[in-house]
Amino acid sequence: EHFMTQVSKHQLQPEMGDLIYKEFSSFVAKMPSSDAIDHFFNDFLTPTEKIMFSKRFMIMVLLMRGHSALHIKNTLFVSNSAVMGVSSWLKNASESTKLGLEKLNKEKNWGTFFDNIDVILDKLPPGKYRDWHRLAKKKALRNKARIIKNKLK
Repeated sequence: EHFMTQVSKHQLQPEMGDLIYKEFSSFVAKMPSSDAIDHFFNDFLTPTEKIMFSKRFMIMVLLMRGHSALHIKNTLFVSNSAVMGVSSWLKNASESTKLGLEKLNKEKNWGTFFDNIDVILDKLPPGKYRDWHRLAKKKALRNKARIIKNKLK
């Protein structure tokens, strides 16, 4: 399903938009904890906006980790243009953004995160016109790999 955020047809002056955005980002930066930031965004963003930002973030993470556009598209149910847009953004990101992303990539235990994603995906039925038998085999292999990995921890 594709969601489009609503944007007013009445544009702000660029300087005014920059000033308001700077105030917004400063407010978020001053939040006392990550829980407070989480609560704020849960209150502030619509369900559609949360999905949009979350998918964009995960596209970024998967690209940073070397996943193909096809894999990302099929895992997150996003369009090629969404993947290419984030890819382009990543290439042109500021140095401070790139440093922050590298730090995130090194510090986060993505293995556990992606195992949790796989568990959720394994609960979903295959889509229309999918090869159920092939998908069931892939699901069983992912589950077996997770069990082995957890035993090795």
